[in-house]
Amino acid sequence: MVVDPQAQMLGELKPAAVVDAILAKRNLGTTRDMAPAVIAVGPGFTAPVDCDAVIETMRGHFLGRAITQGSPQPNTGVPGVIAGYGKERVIHSPAVGVFRSDRTIGDIVSAGDVIGYAGDTPMVTQIDGCLRGLLADGVQATEGFKCADVDPRGDASYINHISDKATLVGGGKIELFALDEARELLAGGKSRLVRYTMGGENSDTGMICGGAICLC
Repeated sequence: MVVDPQAQMLGELKPAAVVDAILAKRNLGTTRDMAPAVIAVGPGFTAPVDCDAVIETMRGHFLGRAITQGSPQPNTGVPGVIAGYGKERVIHSPAVGVFRSDRTIGDIVSAGDVIGYAGDTPMVTQIDGCLRGLLADGVQATEGFKCADVDPRGDASYINHISDKATLVGGGKIELFALDEARELLAGGKSRLVRYTMGGENSDTGMICGGAICLC
């Protein structure tokens, strides 16, 4: 397990593949020469310019698709709709300040509840539901910064499972390696992408699994 926000250990670890899953909606420095195979997630990337492939993250017909020529759909700034709610699900900071909260992920909340503060300014949820995303205490928030996410379905057990969107996006990456391995077997040659197996070590900023490093 390694915390390496700037991916400075790439030269030492020499991973077979790098997956940029930062989800910043833009490229923060990932290049195609970081590893034999470089895969990006979400908008801000163009294959094969700065990565070998990029995975679509926009909810809809193309969610989870692996793009090897071109870019995913641009960021709209509007969250996907769940149980009839879109932008209402997300709570943004109303002011500049250090975030603090006595809530935890999995809490059931009601419209009007305070879920945290930016400095002394309270943040209030617009809808009933289950708190499924929450900024860590002590993080400096700017005005408009995303600080929390409420699932209107209100089922706290969902936080213990991978979401449908995350499953499709993750599956898109694994599909790339599976398809490339099949091509290698058929052609009898050496593939650019390498064998990928699930499992390994996790950290807050990077995941090493099957010879791949995932920048998160």
